[in-house]
Amino acid sequence: MAPQGSKLYHYTTESAYSRMVQSGHIRPSTNITTDAVLGQGVYLTQLPPSECNARIISNNWDNGEDIRKYFINQYMEKVEVCIEFDLKDLPGVKIYSGRRDIAVHRGSINLKQVPHKVHHRSQYERGNNDSGSSDDSCCVVM
Repeated sequence: MAPQGSKLYHYTTESAYSRMVQSGHIRPSTNITTDAVLGQGVYLTQLPPSECNARIISNNWDNGEDIRKYFINQYMEKVEVCIEFDLKDLPGVKIYSGRRDIAVHRGSINLKQVPHKVHHRSQYERGNNDSGSSDDSCCVVM
C-alpha cells in the first residue's frame, strides 16, 4: 500500500508492551522463517487503533492462512496495545506496497528517544469500525 498518512502503528500484547517499557526498546522481529516475512525489523502498519481487530490481525499476521474466526481469536491478544509513531520520527522506514499494509523499520526502536503515543485498545471496545459497531463483523470472513 502506498504511503497515505503520517502515522505508523505497532501492535503488541500487554505483556510484551511491559517488557518494551522496561527495556526502553521495541526489538526487531528476527525469525524470517515464521514471522518476519520481509526481513528483520520492527513491523508497523498504517491501520489505526480504531480499526476493527479482524482487519488488523489479518493484515499483520495472516501467515498465508485463510482468515477464519478461530484464527482471529488466536491472535486477539496481539492487538491489545498499539504504539503510534509519526512517520517523520522513523527515518529509513520502508513502506511496502501490496495487498497488506506493512512498513518495516530495520533495527530496534528506542522508546526513550522516539516520540510515541500508546493506545490500550480496550478503550476501543475491540476496535470500532466506521459504522460505530463494536463487533468485528465488519471484516471477519466466515
